[in-house]
Amino acid sequence: MAALGLTAIREIFPAREPESDLAAALRLELLTDIVNLVGPEKYLEAVKKAITMSSSRYDCTVRKIRFCAGLKESKPVDPAVSAWKLVTDIVRKHVRLGPEGQYRLEPYYAIDGKSDDPTAEPEKSLPTFSIYPVPEIPEAVQEAVRALGGWRALANTLPEFWHAKMKDFLTLYEE
Repeated sequence: MAALGLTAIREIFPAREPESDLAAALRLELLTDIVNLVGPEKYLEAVKKAITMSSSRYDCTVRKIRFCAGLKESKPVDPAVSAWKLVTDIVRKHVRLGPEGQYRLEPYYAIDGKSDDPTAEPEKSLPTFSIYPVPEIPEAVQEAVRALGGWRALANTLPEFWHAKMKDFLTLYEE
């Protein structure tokens, strides 16, 4: 199926010089991945769209065909950024001031709105109550948080200085 799409591109956009065997094999492998991800019908539709959008053979790229097939190009996420997102969520939802004045991590309680039962009468439909436990915190994240002054320091950080804390965390964090 991938070869069919590649042949269509070659016939619609003939080249003066043929692709090397290595380049053709690589392109065929990448196109086969697309077929495996979206199926043959959607793949052929994507090839048609890519051909329509292209002005030359080299403009009809694997990337364009992936886009036309609805496959998002995902950039690798930096582990330090993911760790900072975890820290931000924990500070926002789970860091609480205890009765003795110390900060501690507690579950997050939320009322999630009306019942999911569409047949329930509105006056008898009660909101759902959820408890979200404190997520597991990797040791590397805990070490970086300690180096920043702990959960207390993060909880007491003013919003205008949060970006500076993030930069410090990204510098301190090591997986």
